[in-house]
Parts: sequence; C-alpha cells; structure tokens
Amino acid sequence: IKEKRDKIAGQMRTMLSPIVIRRSRLDLMRIDRYKKDLIRQKITFPKVSDPRLLDYDLGELTELYIDTLNIIAPKSNIKEYTGARYKPTTYIKSKYILEIAERAGVEKELLKKTQENMDDFIKRLLVRRFESCIESFLKTLNAIISSNQRVKEYYEKYKIVPIYKKGNLPSPEEIINGDDDDINVENFDEVPEFKKLKEKGFWHIKKDELKDEYFSDLLNDIELLNSLKKRWLNVLNKNFQDPKFQKFEEKLKLELKRSDNRKILIFSEFADTADYLYKKLLSKKFKVFKYTAKQGTKKENRKIIKEEFDASSEKTKNNFNILVA
Repeated sequence: IKEKRDKIAGQMRTMLSPIVIRRSRLDLMRIDRYKKDLIRQKITFPKVSDPRLLDYDLGELTELYIDTLNIIAPKSNIKEYTGARYKPTTYIKSKYILEIAERAGVEKELLKKTQENMDDFIKRLLVRRFESCIESFLKTLNAIISSNQRVKEYYEKYKIVPIYKKGNLPSPEEIINGDDDDINVENFDEVPEFKKLKEKGFWHIKKDELKDEYFSDLLNDIELLNSLKKRWLNVLNKNFQDPKFQKFEEKLKLELKRSDNRKILIFSEFADTADYLYKKLLSKKFKVFKYTAKQGTKKENRKIIKEEFDASSEKTKNNFNILVA
C-alpha cells in the first residue's frame, strides 16, 4: 500500500508541476524574481522564533507525579492498570470468539484489535489530561472510575458486560424499570429500553463467555484508580500550590512588563484546563478573557476577540491583555 501511495503521489506531482505555481514564503524568498519583487514592494515576512520550553520544579510532587505516569502510561513497564473495562473482547474464551464476532457484526480478526486500540486511546488521553493540568486529569479519572463501576454493576447484576459506543453507558437502573427479579441474560433482549439501546449499537458479552481474569482485572483497576484519586485529593486538600501555574504566572508577569505592550495568547488542548487557568488568573486580578467552544457560540464574544486581540481590527480596545483559548 505504501509503495502504491508513493507512486500515485509522484504521478500527481508530475501532472501538477507544469500548471501549479508554488508561492509559499520560502519559495518567494528563494526564487530571485519573486524576491526582487518583494523588495520593490517593501514586503517583508516576520521571522518566527522556535518555541522555548518552560521547565518547572515538581518539588514534593515528584514521587506522586512519577507514580501516576507509571500507572496510566500505555507503554509503562508497570502493568497494574489493565484497562479491562475498555477491552473485554481480549478476555473472550476462544470457543466463543466466532459467535460473539457475529453478534457484534465485526470480523473475527477485528474483534480484539479494535478494543485494544480503545484501551490505548483512553490511557493516552489520561496522560494528556494529566500533563495539561490536575483538574483536567481528575475529571477524566472520575469519569473512568464511574464507567468501570457501572460495568461492574452489569456484570454482577445481569451477568453481562455491555459494549456501547454512542454516549455514556446508562446504568442498569436506567434501562430496567420496576420489578426486574425475573430478568436474566436470556430475556434481556426483550426489555423495551434495551431494544432502543441496541438500535444505537449497544451489545453485550455474557459473563460465561469471558475468562475469570476479566472481572478480577476490572476490580483491580477500580481499586487502583480510586487509590490514585485519593492520593491526589489528599494533596489538593493541603493548601495545594500548583508548581506549573506558579512558574507560568512568573513568566506571564515578565511578558506583561514588556515595553511594546503586546497582548498574550494562551492555548490549551482541553477546555477544562482553559477554565482552570481562567479562574486562577481572574483570582489574581489579571485582565483575562476566555474563549472556548462554549463561548464561541455567542456573537458578542467573537466581537470582543476581534476588538481586543485582532491587530487588523478597525476598532481596538484594551479591556483585556490575556486571552485563554
């Protein structure tokens, strides 16, 4: 496939080169006639510096920080956190694989791999949230613990492991109303609410179709993640001073003292981190404005962005000098 792709790409370049004129900034500076034209028109491009990494000292958090990464990182040598909740198909007894693949509507070969990828994605998400800020991490950690506990309820009460891709997994109580003493895995499909979920891609694996290790790994994960959460909450409850924010605040104050009075843009991968930064900076009396997808729906907010942070805007204001987005 790679060879075919490279061959097609080469053919496309051959076809396009006689009719497409490249005019990237580098081309304009390298091709003599373009460069002379730029000089004649007094057009220049800004020189962009490389990013500079800001290091900060973890101090007393070092051990907990490293322990956390060792637990949640996908390639960690510590295998305590299995992520069993996100990959139950990897625990299926070999004699049931074909039957369950048909039930799931996927090829036998993909049954295991797809969920292994999901487990890897969840662990990477945890790491990214952890590196972003502790509040973002704890929100995701809480959601994962809750999801694990919900699967545990299904396993213990109805002897199934649910697979559901669209939205949050509903609790058994949300599916089963009233007296459910007679409900078991054999007539589960007849429950009206369950039928509705099936239309959205809900399916399940029976307890007997899974190896015993699945449930023991699930219980271990719940205990491990709860323990990790407890350790971080203990830190946060002891007048926590975020070393990352402290370093960032120092840098921010230096930048705001610059003689050119430039405004500062702060970008975060996660809205939760943007919310966290906004609240922290606001409490420190910084002139800060926040803009995430939630605020982006309001025209007034877009107007503020343009008037406060767009250098080409006809109307300029100085109510804010920091934008968190």
